[in-house]
Amino acid sequence: MENLSIFLILIIIVLIIIIFVISKTNKDRIKNLMYENIQQFQKYDSQISNIKGESQQALGSLKFSSDLALNNLNAEFEEYKRQVQKNFREAIPVGEIFLIEKFEELFNTPGFENCKIYGHLNFRDKELDKNYQADFLIVCNRGIFVLESKFWRGLTLIYSKWHNNLFKNTEFSDFGKGSGQEVTVFNVNSDDDKKDVLKISKYSNPITQARQYSVVLSKYLKREIKNIVVFQQDGSCQIKVDDNNLERYKIDEHTQITTQKNIVSLLQDFYPAVLKQMDIDNITGFIEKNFQYAMCFNAQNINQSPWGDSTN
Repeated sequence: MENLSIFLILIIIVLIIIIFVISKTNKDRIKNLMYENIQQFQKYDSQISNIKGESQQALGSLKFSSDLALNNLNAEFEEYKRQVQKNFREAIPVGEIFLIEKFEELFNTPGFENCKIYGHLNFRDKELDKNYQADFLIVCNRGIFVLESKFWRGLTLIYSKWHNNLFKNTEFSDFGKGSGQEVTVFNVNSDDDKKDVLKISKYSNPITQARQYSVVLSKYLKREIKNIVVFQQDGSCQIKVDDNNLERYKIDEHTQITTQKNIVSLLQDFYPAVLKQMDIDNITGFIEKNFQYAMCFNAQNINQSPWGDSTN
């Protein structure tokens, strides 16, 4: 019995020793694993820090590249816009450019701040199945006006039908007799081939041209439209009506002839206010909805490119 007890004690001691050894081994293993994990985490942290650094560096480089590319793109776009504006301006007839420059004075004239001017207004005569293009259409408190711009170099001679006796022995002897044509137009200029030779040409009547436009447009707008033929007059362009220098010539209640430098005073002094702002808004709204046009001027954009700076 005593031997059995001793044996059991020995077995217990052996088991305790085995458990202790196993426990110590497991602790060492766990310690090693924890150390390895810590090292691995440190390695990962280092890698993550490196990746972050590289990413931030790459992002900084990318941002710099993007900013540089965007700046270059903006510069290219501005240059392209300037070129488009320059090409557009150069495509406009020079007489119309002079008239557009005069519009700034019109917008600065009291009573004309809210007017609108449409350039190269396209419309169609449905009855005649014919398309037209008016140089300019002004909508302001003084009414609606078709402006026909003329830039004819040399000497332009306009004769009213009251001077038809001047042509009685010429091929134009029928002028002013039983017709609705109030004026006839001639231009005297140097011959392109022979500079010392003057060439006289009979031009089409710009009054008839403007009237065609106003008649068709009045059908659309349901309003009276007046006509103004505007001649450029300077050192290279001289205009005479019945042998007198042109300032303003009234054909009838609907039509007048004037020069580019007198267009503002003509609108201001000879036409009373007939439209309210609500009328102007309704008319311009209809035009912008139903017609095509190449230009639209108002007091806000007349100073902007391509009109505000002739160098653009």
